[in-house]
Amino acid sequence: MFYHDYLLLKQAGVSEWGWQSIDFVIDENCTKNFELGCQLFLEVIENNNEVGYMPFVFFRNQLKTKEKAETIWNILQRYDFKGNAQWKMSFYHLLDDALIEKEIVNHIKNTIREVPDKSTIWFRELQRYLTFEPNLFQDLLEIIVERNETESIDINFFEHYTEQINNIELLKKAYLQQCATNNHSDLVKKGFLEVLKRDANFLIDYVNALYSKNSDRYSLHEEYSLNVVWNIENIEPILIKTLDLISEKEIYLGIGEHFANSFFQNLPSENKEQAKNLLLNYCKENFNDSIKINMIVDIARHSMREIFSDILLLFISLTQDKEYFSAIHWSSNGGTYSGDVIIGDIEATEWRNILSIVEQSQVGIKLIPIKNHIKEKIESSLQYAKWERKRKFIEKD
Repeated sequence: MFYHDYLLLKQAGVSEWGWQSIDFVIDENCTKNFELGCQLFLEVIENNNEVGYMPFVFFRNQLKTKEKAETIWNILQRYDFKGNAQWKMSFYHLLDDALIEKEIVNHIKNTIREVPDKSTIWFRELQRYLTFEPNLFQDLLEIIVERNETESIDINFFEHYTEQINNIELLKKAYLQQCATNNHSDLVKKGFLEVLKRDANFLIDYVNALYSKNSDRYSLHEEYSLNVVWNIENIEPILIKTLDLISEKEIYLGIGEHFANSFFQNLPSENKEQAKNLLLNYCKENFNDSIKINMIVDIARHSMREIFSDILLLFISLTQDKEYFSAIHWSSNGGTYSGDVIIGDIEATEWRNILSIVEQSQVGIKLIPIKNHIKEKIESSLQYAKWERKRKFIEKD
């Protein structure tokens, strides 16, 4: 009677907050009369779990003796119903420690092969089985990677368990699969850092994968925590190769922030000098490549403003070609402004600041063409500001 009333309420759209009440009812009945409680448990199963029940309280409280655990397991083995694989996973998670046996490990592997597409596997609850099978997590990861070739099995794994995997290629492939199916699986990149500790070259694989799955520019805001790479010792050679790769892949028009900023935003103070030296050296090695210099200048304008003048002074010490200088986005190029602002005034102020930095250079008269170019930019910005004021005045009338 209870089951049918419960089903009617579910079908009527009555929602439950927290745990399902049927879970408490089954558990309470099993505590008083295990055989009777199991009858209600079986009624859910025989009706193909149409109520969408997931045992938690029942399993947590009843899977404490061998006799009860065997009875429940035999039921799960005997019937095929909606959610069977998930119930088995719950069984493994909640089985009392004293009842764990090596035989269960093989059942776990088989269940991972059976869980439906778009399931999530929580490795934390399976950690205690490693005592019986040290390679369990690697075996499970192999199964999941194979399934993810055509499906989408989400895993909670990389932040804590990468050391359990001997096969680094398997580990990297699994991480890239997760990123492809769930952009939010590792937002702050703690799992990414753990994989990177195993193989720093994974940084290149990861960036390549980002561009492979995105036909357009990869969204910066989705990768805001790549500054974790600075936790890897001697990361500079790999990061330089990565910047080279990004300069080839990224379509950058000077508007917004360049994707490469992801590695330099919000750096801890202990990493800033290291990052500064890398960017200055990169500028020195690539000063004749406008694409790479635009990338470095954008980083200096947005993520490491304290080194903007250093980058600018270094660049004009290496080349005094006015045409080449004008190909670099030294100032902002468009953007969103709020309030009653005069964009021309903002641009003029930026170019005045650039001129003040250039005037600090010891290069001398060779910089006259560049200085004149900057002055023209200032004048052009001021003229635009006058036009803006005139337009605003007319619009008020």
